Amino acid sequence: MTVWVQKHNNEISDDFTFAAFIGFRNMGEIVRFFTKPDDIHYKKQDIVVGSINSVRSVMKSIHVDLPNFYIPNELQKYAGRKIDKSTIGSIIERVMHGEKLFIKPVTIKEFPAQVVDSLPLMTFIGQDFKDNMECWVSEVIDFVSEYRIFLLGKEPIGCKHYWGDFKICPDWKIIDSALEDLINPPAGWCLDFGITNDGTTLLIEANDGYSIGNYGLDGMDYARILKARWFELLKTARKLE
Repeated sequence: MTVWVQKHNNEISDDFTFAAFIGFRNMGEIVRFFTKPDDIHYKKQDIVVGSINSVRSVMKSIHVDLPNFYIPNELQKYAGRKIDKSTIGSIIERVMHGEKLFIKPVTIKEFPAQVVDSLPLMTFIGQDFKDNMECWVSEVIDFVSEYRIFLLGKEPIGCKHYWGDFKICPDWKIIDSALEDLINPPAGWCLDFGITNDGTTLLIEANDGYSIGNYGLDGMDYARILKARWFELLKTARKLE
């Protein structure tokens, strides 16, 4: 197995990629570098670490169908809000009428999940996409602190604060309950939880583990998540040497 790590201007492209490089190197894996996906001489069981677009390009080239990922059905009750599917066109209309919404594209990483509360912002997002492009939409909840729980299946192997007041921590009884309710979770992935002003812990979203931010997670643990999910997805590949 070779781990392909992306560089940009002769430097490892970002802190997430650097953490993975350190982790895989310390695990004794062979590490090689690439700048663009065409540089990769991909072999069965190789792993690619870099920008989401580069990773998706490699996945596409070996015919891996990446699943759309948001919140598993069995965990909807932990979100504390109604989540629906809508379209860019419908969202623009709702924002025009004064609604403030949290949106995330159904198709992976078309644009970052975000709060939209103004027509200029929504128009800017929508200009590159068709009106019928689907998004997940929910009301906005104001969180004062947010944490990422890193998972191998149901097993949490790390928890990192990434936004807000780090002194305000999540309720692990809620998180443990959510983990107990999981049905067939991915081999490597993460759950993001937020804490509201009144101390309630709510699920924000789930993220697929083949390409996620580590937010300071130990490099070897981060590499374990990437490796577990890559190998799981490779079982679905329809074109491997």
